[in-house]
Amino acid sequence: MWWKRRPTRGSAWAMGRPAPRRAFVRGHWAGVLAAITAMVLAGMFLPLLGWSLLGFILLGAAIAEARRSSI
Repeated sequence: MWWKRRPTRGSAWAMGRPAPRRAFVRGHWAGVLAAITAMVLAGMFLPLLGWSLLGFILLGAAIAEARRSSI
């Protein structure tokens, strides 16, 4: 991941900063609904991908909640 986001000067392959926190939730409702639908369909047709995706979402939410409550 660092290699793709490494600082380069004026490179065509340079990537920007990661999206800010909660950017997904702040998006347009139709886009959020389409993304959630795609995730559910991927989880139905590829169960291992679906379970790992759900695990990462829950882990990220738990870490965010722990950080929010400790501040």
